[in-house]
Amino acid sequence: MVQDPSTGHTQAVLHLRHPWTGAVASTLLVGAWAWMFAPTLRWIQGTLGDSDFRLNLLLALALGAVIVARSSLAALGRALAEGPRAHAAPLALVAVSGLAWLACERLLDIDLISSLCCGLAGYGILGLYVSRSAWWRGFPAALLLIGALPFGHQADIYVGFPARVVIARTVEAGLQAMGVPVQGTGTVLVVMSRAAQVDLPCAGVRSLWAGGLFFLAATWLERRRVGLAWLSAGVFLVLALFAANVLRVMALVVLDTVLGASFSAALVHVPLGVLGFGLACVAGWGLLRLCPPLPPATDTVAPGRPALGLGLAAALAVGALVYAPRPIPTTTAAPLALSLPPALDLVELDFTPKEADLFMRHGASDAHKWSFSWEGLQGGLIVVRSRSWRAHHPPTLCLQGQGFTIEEERGVLVTPDFPVRTLILDGGAAEASFWFQTVGHTTDDFTERTFAGVLQPHQEWVMVSMVVDHPRRPDDDALRRLHLALRDAVAASLHGARPLARTEHPSWSTER
Repeated sequence: MVQDPSTGHTQAVLHLRHPWTGAVASTLLVGAWAWMFAPTLRWIQGTLGDSDFRLNLLLALALGAVIVARSSLAALGRALAEGPRAHAAPLALVAVSGLAWLACERLLDIDLISSLCCGLAGYGILGLYVSRSAWWRGFPAALLLIGALPFGHQADIYVGFPARVVIARTVEAGLQAMGVPVQGTGTVLVVMSRAAQVDLPCAGVRSLWAGGLFFLAATWLERRRVGLAWLSAGVFLVLALFAANVLRVMALVVLDTVLGASFSAALVHVPLGVLGFGLACVAGWGLLRLCPPLPPATDTVAPGRPALGLGLAAALAVGALVYAPRPIPTTTAAPLALSLPPALDLVELDFTPKEADLFMRHGASDAHKWSFSWEGLQGGLIVVRSRSWRAHHPPTLCLQGQGFTIEEERGVLVTPDFPVRTLILDGGAAEASFWFQTVGHTTDDFTERTFAGVLQPHQEWVMVSMVVDHPRRPDDDALRRLHLALRDAVAASLHGARPLARTEHPSWSTER
């Protein structure tokens, strides 16, 4: 029987005989956490090693160094040797984060959510070795460190695409209220016969990420209490950043598309973004200063309980054993039957081992690679059908991996409902174009295709990617007819229609 210093109550505690049992329990607990979350930890390690996320790595290392410098490593070492303490809030965080991680891996397969659950579970375990007040004071720092992980691409998909749709619809409503004729299709706005693409930089994901890190850092340094007032200030900052981005996009669309002042739009693009970000952060910081500060630490350290550590380690080990990733969608669909015009001369090519692994490992139901010739155009063509968005990819990555230099990227509307992404390669020596297609809809936006794949995992999509060796202007009639022919052939296949004769479809005609 021992007396808990924090409550004054006498409790029965299982004492293990040997003094090293606490260290053993702590080692097993940390090892079980690493075992259970190994898939996510491997993803974090691999992603941080990518040169595109070097800033995230440097930021995480810098934050880790600051956190360690402000912590008492000697006290933490003693706590690890004694074993974990029974703290309700950290235990609840470990349990909820672990269950949420298992559910996410099985049902969603979203690395962003899995990484968040992994980090929160780790911080919950840390809470078993520090005092309650120290754990609550360090919570903003833990969120700050988790936020420094490489979530850029994931955030662009799961946050950026919905944000761009909302921005596009808001700008469309604003222009219509101003009497400007505008037609919106997803993230594309057609204003006075000119197309404006609300692209990834317009989503404001980077400013939301940077603003969130600023808010968490200010919370930690200002020592503000995490509560309802703090949450309200954070929500205000998010809304202010979003509103500033909407106004910036509205101004750019008006300048570039409505007034035709492209140079002016390019000139104010960055200053408007910096101004909106700065004003929103200053306002959010002002509200944060009104939040109540943290109370002084008064709690004492409870005795270590090695048995608790052994039990929690066993629970995490069970989680590792029952872990089941989301199954790769399979299909029994017939091979992709494309009825193509006779003017399109195709020669079947073999995929490279890397390409075959990318497509088939993630459950692509059908994939083809050809070289082609069409009305003086020569190049390469890849068509991949899959239910899993992971079997598709942004073709820009493959082109860069093949040694191409992307000089320019732009969206082209072949028809008002048929957007195609066009890439100028190697100073104009070649031109690539691609799009993603499902029944009744096409998009040139990989984030839209991914977002739809998460919401509707059983929906069939086809990726069409092509490179033309000697490009012509984007509105070239032969290239336009080739895009239409491929789109219509894919649509017929997705609908399960009987293959059409090569001369039946009007868009395949070479007549003007």
